[in-house]
Amino acid sequence: MKLGDKIYELRKKSGLSQEELGAKLNVTRQTVSKWELNQTIPDTDKLMEISKLFGLSLDELAGAETKSEPKKEDYIDPQELKPRKWLLVVLIIIALAIVVVLINKLVTDAKNNSEEEKTNENTSQTITIPDIKQTFNNYKFEMYIGTEYGSSVSYLLDEVIKNNKTNEDHLLTVVYKETRTTDPEEIKELKKNFDSFTKYETSLDYDENKLASVITIEDIEKTNGGTTKNNGTKNNTGNNNSSNSNSSSNNNSSNNSKVNDFDIQFFNSTYEFYNGKATLGAGIKSMLNQVISDNNAGKHIITITFNGETTTSASKINEFINNINDFDKYKASVSYGTDKFVNKITIER
Repeated sequence: MKLGDKIYELRKKSGLSQEELGAKLNVTRQTVSKWELNQTIPDTDKLMEISKLFGLSLDELAGAETKSEPKKEDYIDPQELKPRKWLLVVLIIIALAIVVVLINKLVTDAKNNSEEEKTNENTSQTITIPDIKQTFNNYKFEMYIGTEYGSSVSYLLDEVIKNNKTNEDHLLTVVYKETRTTDPEEIKELKKNFDSFTKYETSLDYDENKLASVITIEDIEKTNGGTTKNNGTKNNTGNNNSSNSNSSSNNNSSNNSKVNDFDIQFFNSTYEFYNGKATLGAGIKSMLNQVISDNNAGKHIITITFNGETTTSASKINEFINNINDFDKYKASVSYGTDKFVNKITIER
């Protein structure tokens, strides 16, 4: 038993605290603690005082520290260490081999990635940029191509004017009858030729980079199929006045009906274009801007549903516009009111 442990046992048996024992020996409590922890050893004078205090001889107290024999299970035969050394050497060799293989793989991957990045850079320069232009620029014009009302032709020409004012590197040419121009002011004058309720045929040609370059607008020939014949004018009977009166009344009714139909067709055509189709976000934004304009006019209010929210508020619809990505595709579903005008549009990603 070590000396510190012996002092600890004697103090405990005597019921003394470290502070009380220190007071009797004229040392601090910390000194007693260091003795008991075997951090320091009392000098000869203190050993004699401790012996006298606890009734022990100096030999009994000083001889308390004895060497403990090693436990059998702690003993390791040196011969047993030899196989362990060889095992350690083998493990080290295996670890080094793994490290070499990993380093070679990392170097090879780095070279391959570098070559792929160079290839991707070259590819992106020749493919990605034209693809973006084709997707975004062409779409603004392609959405108005085909048989369109004059109102849609006006929207198409507005897009051309905007492009030709801001994109001098790629001007679009507009062809109508004898006019062929890229000048925004001339195109603006050309718009005055198109009646909102008359249909026209529009077509689009592309340049060598597959970008929209020429827009051709043609009148659709009118037929007599929609005209009303007045059969009473050639009769010599006295019923001509009555016939003319009835015919006039029917014509007025028919004209009013046509005007109403035109109003409905004109208003709905902007939104029906997107109905049920997968449309790029840029087109959906254009449609929502038209909704804001029509709702502000106050004649026909359209409700928009997007991301689980339903509103007619211009500020909220503008929030929808900000959350729509130009190059993502969306689907618009149109609903109608009892007056046959579009009154609700649901947009889904």
